[in-house]
Amino acid sequence: MDIIKAAGTPAVFVRSAGPFRAPETAESRPILSDYGLRVAPVTITERRAFARAVATGRAVTEFEPDGKAAEKVRTL
Repeated sequence: MDIIKAAGTPAVFVRSAGPFRAPETAESRPILSDYGLRVAPVTITERRAFARAVATGRAVTEFEPDGKAAEKVRTL
């Protein structure tokens, strides 16, 4: 955090690889906000499409463009 603040570069926390529908995912938002940085409104949760896309050498937006994982990435 000190490095980010010293650099003066805009930054945002992106919550990723969180379990789908886990209460901890929502609970993390206020905790991260306490550090003084914005928290992205979207959480990138675990989805099979991410692993399958990597296995084929593609991004999830290429692998399954109409899927929920790709939608989250585009929203971010």
